[in-house]
Amino acid sequence: MPRTIQQALTYIHALASVPESTVDGLIRGDAHQPLTGIAVCFAPTTAVIRKANEAGCNLLVTHQQLFHHRPDDDAGSHKNQVHRFKEELLQETAIAVYRFHDGPHQMNPELLTDSLIRNVGWNSLITGVNRFYSSVTFTEHCSVQDIIAHLKHTLRISHVRLSGDSDALCKKIGVSAGFSGYAQRVISLFTDENVDVVITGEPLESGAAEFVQDANALGKQYALIVLDHGESEIPGMIKTAKMLTQSFPEVPVHFIRNELAFEVK
Repeated sequence: MPRTIQQALTYIHALASVPESTVDGLIRGDAHQPLTGIAVCFAPTTAVIRKANEAGCNLLVTHQQLFHHRPDDDAGSHKNQVHRFKEELLQETAIAVYRFHDGPHQMNPELLTDSLIRNVGWNSLITGVNRFYSSVTFTEHCSVQDIIAHLKHTLRISHVRLSGDSDALCKKIGVSAGFSGYAQRVISLFTDENVDVVITGEPLESGAAEFVQDANALGKQYALIVLDHGESEIPGMIKTAKMLTQSFPEVPVHFIRNELAFEVK
């Protein structure tokens, strides 16, 4: 008997315990139709939806919201030409869209940060784990510039953003994929967890970078490395695709990589 979309959703939902107010769930589509293929992505842009359809997938598992606001609802005030265009594309392709956002963040270890660390080959160096970040401690000091070069190579990204001195030496790093929260959370990694470097996808810019600048003026050697929200969480969504492949070996599963949200000019 062919698998249904609902069977895949039941498996995904069981991966982690999520709060009642979760944003996770089926956003669009019919869960009872036969499952022809699964596409996994960071953000469900129109380009991604088209690629999923071309690959023969009728289930799209996304980390980010379908539309461009929170919550991901149909409130009339949110609807505009772009919203309607995307709705029409979803109706035309008959793709079901499932948001998988809170689940990864609730896993133990937290899926997105853990996958990021494993992707860059630091999993044997993990010295601390919680819901918001993991710490990595090297056996010897290395330069911030060496870390940046390693991140760019292993993540296949062209650039990062840096606050701090690229020549500074470091040994302990705090890693937080995605949005790392208000500045105080980043600052506490330096002051309470004694890290030398924080690597994150997207900090709240006001406060965190200025703290690094002021701390370094006092003689510290702190550095804040910003990867990009999507690029930092993509390893976790690739891991999600691999888990789905293992659980549904008879169903084609594709990871579809988003284009970079911003270009550097």
